[in-house]
Amino acid sequence: MISYLPESKLRPYNGKVSTGFEEVDDSPLVLARVIKSYTWSPIVWKGGHRLKANFLYSDYFALDFDKGPTIAEVLAEFRDTWHILATTRSHQKAKDTSPPCDRFRLIIKTVRRVSSCHEYEHNIRILARTYDSDPSCVDGARIMFPSPGIVSSIFEGSYPQPVLTPPTDAVRAAPGPQLGIMSGFLSTWLTAPIEVGERHGTAYKMGCHLERAGTTLDQAVDIALNNPTFATLPIDQKSDFARAVRNGYRKAREERERAGLGTSLWGIKVQRKNPG
Repeated sequence: MISYLPESKLRPYNGKVSTGFEEVDDSPLVLARVIKSYTWSPIVWKGGHRLKANFLYSDYFALDFDKGPTIAEVLAEFRDTWHILATTRSHQKAKDTSPPCDRFRLIIKTVRRVSSCHEYEHNIRILARTYDSDPSCVDGARIMFPSPGIVSSIFEGSYPQPVLTPPTDAVRAAPGPQLGIMSGFLSTWLTAPIEVGERHGTAYKMGCHLERAGTTLDQAVDIALNNPTFATLPIDQKSDFARAVRNGYRKAREERERAGLGTSLWGIKVQRKNPG
């Protein structure tokens, strides 16, 4: 399902509209008609009221490309992914001080329903960084204007887009003895970009703090590498940072065990071993 604004058939470029959105069936034919004729959104809001606080769910991500990658370059990346690629009204036109270039929108279907604004924004921000799409079009109240034409669409035999669980949500779901405990440092490291020169040290510290949060070693690596910076790196670079996370995790575990599993060096109270 997607949202669309029925009244926008007559007034399609009103960016201030906030109410009156309705859910519509997302069969390929309906999607194509809506994308070309109405103001719409991949997001469904409670009561059709366009607010982040009213976010109900999304079955799609939509990326806007206003400069940078060409249509051919983006299609090469998503040739096996379920997608619709449609031009925007400024495609191949001069815009402000920018010369004519490919300007378009990519709609990709998610492998599962995204049911929170937090999860939606986490994923679309990573996609925007990875593929150099417009970083301003990543909020949970985003609408799209009609597209002049559809350049490419693939439905049958294609793969949906994976959905990453936000790192802070993954920590809270960890099954360890300190369920849900997360320091302010860890929360920041998991959600904010990390500067070059600080990444190995931060990965190591993530491992330490994730051990304290009760994750397993494998969970710690998966959660840490879901940080917006690490998630966009090539596999070989990710492996290097994964090693730093493991080292930090193991160091924290060793120190806690040396402390006799009483109050760890991290200040978290855990069950003490019985003497003897």
